[in-house]
Amino acid sequence: MDTHYRMKSELEAATTPEAVCFEDRQSDGRLKVDRHGLPLVPQPSDNKDDPLNWPKPLKLAVLLQASLLTLMGTMGAATINPAFVPLAAAFHITPVQASYELTVWTVFGAVCPVLLVPLANVYGRRPFYVLGNLLAAATNFAAGYCITWSGVLATRALNGMGAGCATALGPATVVDLFFLHERGLFMGVYTFCVTNAPHFAPLAGVITGTSIVARWSYIQFGLFFVTYFCFPETLYSRQVDTALPTEVNKRPVRTYVGLLLFRTSGSGTREQKLTLSAFAAPFVMMRYLCVLLPALYYMTAFAYGSLLFGATGSVVFRSLYGFNTAQTGLVISLPLVVGCFLGECSAGWFTDWLVYRAARRRGD
Repeated sequence: MDTHYRMKSELEAATTPEAVCFEDRQSDGRLKVDRHGLPLVPQPSDNKDDPLNWPKPLKLAVLLQASLLTLMGTMGAATINPAFVPLAAAFHITPVQASYELTVWTVFGAVCPVLLVPLANVYGRRPFYVLGNLLAAATNFAAGYCITWSGVLATRALNGMGAGCATALGPATVVDLFFLHERGLFMGVYTFCVTNAPHFAPLAGVITGTSIVARWSYIQFGLFFVTYFCFPETLYSRQVDTALPTEVNKRPVRTYVGLLLFRTSGSGTREQKLTLSAFAAPFVMMRYLCVLLPALYYMTAFAYGSLLFGATGSVVFRSLYGFNTAQTGLVISLPLVVGCFLGECSAGWFTDWLVYRAARRRGD
């Protein structure tokens, strides 16, 4: 059965427009290579609107914005983690019930990407980055002034949806901008932010934990204006270039301002319709062990090593060791930040090295 699926996937890959274009370029000498002489994957088009052709400073600026949006969105939810005990006292509930605000945020932040990515593949990344960050900032601000616990939970749910936009689209943005041999390093930059956001947050909670007002919303509002004027659309389909490559130069090249408009037409993006099967794509990918096993590993490590620690630390360290809010924030922050930093230092660049090594062995 596995052999059947592998042969089927290889046959499908060999007949895709990208594969056909790759073979055509190889035969007529138009194959583009990197500085080591290896073919670039994917092959960039000849259109300047193609994000793969953008200058490296612009690529890094876009990656930095996407990473910061992810970092700030998750920090806005986890800043209060060390202060579940005083939060419970403020709303006259138990500390366990106070931790539900993190649970609600996590559930909605996790479900949102499943529904969001198919929409972003049709309508573009930029609208969801901008609007998602605005929703996250607004709900963070509103949560700080809620006078009922139900209001807090409602704003946390909406905040999870808004912050989940950047979390969902970060990997897609890295794929839009960088070649296969570069993605390990730059995906590591994004991953470091999304993984360490709950760990950085308690440090901020040491200062603001006794206050119910979410002060991080002001920073998120600032990021909204930055992304509105500085985050161009990265969605680009090179499949339109495979049939008639000579037609690429006939399409008008948009200005930077044009890339800030909320539209994807005219930028090499193929016209495609939203289908129900697109929402099932993440579940279809689970049949591949190379996808399923890393997903299960990351899910388990992140849930038990980070989220559970953040949700229970406020109660556990206070009851067992008598820690106050500041001490709790430090102990659930610094060790995890150091550990994740050391782990990432041996991850992203190493996968890029493995890709190069495999390519040299194959002689591609």
